[in-house]
Amino acid sequence: MLSAKKRVEKIRHIGKRMQCKEAGNMRGLVETIYFTNTSGISEFLAVDMDDGSRVRMRGFLLRPKIGAKLCFEDLAKDPDGCTVFKSTYLLLETREEASKVLCGADGISRKTADKIIDVCGINVPEYLKMPDIAKKLRSVPGLGPSKTAALTGFLKTQADHSDEFGWLTATGLTYSSATTLLKLHGASVREWVLKDPYQLLYARCADFKLCDRIAKAGGEDPWSPRRIRAILYAAVSKESKKGNTRCELDRILKECERASVWDGGTVVPQDLFSLYAYSDQRFRVTQSRESAYIASAKNDKAENSICGDVLRLKHSARKLIPLTDEEYARIEAAAGVKYNEEQALAFPILASGGIISITGFPGTGKTTLLNGLIRYITMREPDAKILLCAPTGRAASRMAEVSGRAGVTIHRAVHITPYDHAVRSTEPLEYQFIIADEMSMCDTDLCARFFSSIKSGTFVILTGDPDQLPSVGAGQVFRDLIASGAIPVCRLTMLMRQKEGSMIAVNARGSLEGDALREGTDFKIVQAEDEEMADMAVRTCAKLPVMPLILSPVIGGPAGVARINQCMQERYRKSDISTSINGVRFYVGDPVIMTHNNYNLEYFNGETGTVAAIREGYLTVAFKDRSVTMELADATDVALAYAITVHRAQGTENDRCIVILPSYAYRMATGELLNTAFTRAKKDVLLIATKPSMDYHTTHGRGALRCCGLLDKLTAAIG
Repeated sequence: MLSAKKRVEKIRHIGKRMQCKEAGNMRGLVETIYFTNTSGISEFLAVDMDDGSRVRMRGFLLRPKIGAKLCFEDLAKDPDGCTVFKSTYLLLETREEASKVLCGADGISRKTADKIIDVCGINVPEYLKMPDIAKKLRSVPGLGPSKTAALTGFLKTQADHSDEFGWLTATGLTYSSATTLLKLHGASVREWVLKDPYQLLYARCADFKLCDRIAKAGGEDPWSPRRIRAILYAAVSKESKKGNTRCELDRILKECERASVWDGGTVVPQDLFSLYAYSDQRFRVTQSRESAYIASAKNDKAENSICGDVLRLKHSARKLIPLTDEEYARIEAAAGVKYNEEQALAFPILASGGIISITGFPGTGKTTLLNGLIRYITMREPDAKILLCAPTGRAASRMAEVSGRAGVTIHRAVHITPYDHAVRSTEPLEYQFIIADEMSMCDTDLCARFFSSIKSGTFVILTGDPDQLPSVGAGQVFRDLIASGAIPVCRLTMLMRQKEGSMIAVNARGSLEGDALREGTDFKIVQAEDEEMADMAVRTCAKLPVMPLILSPVIGGPAGVARINQCMQERYRKSDISTSINGVRFYVGDPVIMTHNNYNLEYFNGETGTVAAIREGYLTVAFKDRSVTMELADATDVALAYAITVHRAQGTENDRCIVILPSYAYRMATGELLNTAFTRAKKDVLLIATKPSMDYHTTHGRGALRCCGLLDKLTAAIG
């Protein structure tokens, strides 16, 4: 085993990814921020230096301001010629700025801070470099030993974090992961990593290969229990990222054996991994028919929770008095519709109480039916509290638009915060009726939290289409609930959005069954090369009176969303006023979409708007019913929306859609993706595709069903 000192020295050299050349320190003003990640870390920026030059820089900078004057230290050059800095500090130019920094230390008041500045000056970050700083601080009136120690510790912590951040990134960790670890462990983060590098895997800060590389440099035993557990955990987590909540045990054991190879020699046998699979609390092994399956304890617990809560809601059902013919006619008259036979069946199903589902192809009248059911509810219980919710902000706001009632995200209803799925409240939802839309987008974890928050005796209506794209997270809860027969299902098949025989509907349904796509009056197909697709979409938009919804399954490449947005912006931007966010240029007038929920600023994932103003480090987005102004450093959830991915388009609709299917994304063109993309359009679809991507679904049909345990659990529970 290597000594701790040699282990540290060896790890220092693990992640060197650049050719360094010492370049001293530099000072300048932040001119442009090219990229800021979700943790608020600006990794790429342009700086106007004191000597008049403009330098492109890369490094760790937490929430900087445009125009801030900084000192960049420990500079180097990467292979691309970009100047890399390991640490930086703000150059304070006024007493007020210096006072604010000093007041961040425990026990330092504004009055004391002013006294410190009188003795030591305003350049607080350089206090520790003063040879007589201890003597100077002791001479400050009212600054006793305890406050002196607190201030010195505060300043040292700031400096230490810069050193630790450089060490973390040198091992190969991303800036975001390094920032997360610094927030959790502070100056002791290096000690935490060296104690057990595989902890990085469980903290989702590194993959197994990087953890294993760090551990190997530190003299890890290839047969160590913690390494075996980490290999098994990584294999199970990989399946979860694919959408599976469980996997065949035999396949996982084979993958673990292959991953265990150490320097081309040592291989850990499958039997040893099997022992840990059955005994370690992180995993659950279950038997289904003739196969053994392994799941993470978290996914298994979530599926058990869903199963138990669904049966609890079903068995605690209270009933509504059925509608009379006269009352039913009044509901139809108020809604201005005549419900078809399928829709009419939903009213007696709701009257039976408990938890029910309404499913159907897009355009079959699910929303129209929900409005009628709400009228039924309020007719029977005028004072009842009704919750309308959905997994995304856009879907929730659309529910509000069509129902006239407020809608919220499921995350907000159950107190899950952005970037953090910790439950902030265990209080049950105080509603008598809950309607949740777009349930096919809800993963296992979210559904478990949602159902566990619903009180017994609540009427629950789940709506959605299980044949659209599944959730981003693991599981296929809505599909399994319907397939299990555990809850009553109202199935809608009669089209209302498009006319019967519409090629939009024919192709959407046919794509699920592997039928070849066909043209019609409302569905056009153009074959093109990948490099031609973006320009073709731009030219098509010029011929239309209203901008269509442009969809692509991918972000990158010549026919991805990023390229299409760039081309559309060059052709249709309405202003020269611009700024850069996340490395993307935004102009006033650009359409944008929000990529996460932010309850403080009150915008939601999937909401679309327009850039209304850009000025002095701030950006204003105008939504349909309000405007939100945010600092550029906080605007990391804003993305261009001339074109969006098919996944992000779920829950939206437009009169016209342009769907792009490039050749390099042909494996993504499953029946579910085509169904989702085509049904965003109410009137017309233009498909721009290559032959391979257009035909992929004919041989593969629907995407592979996910391997999940919920269906087995529900089926066993209901007998």
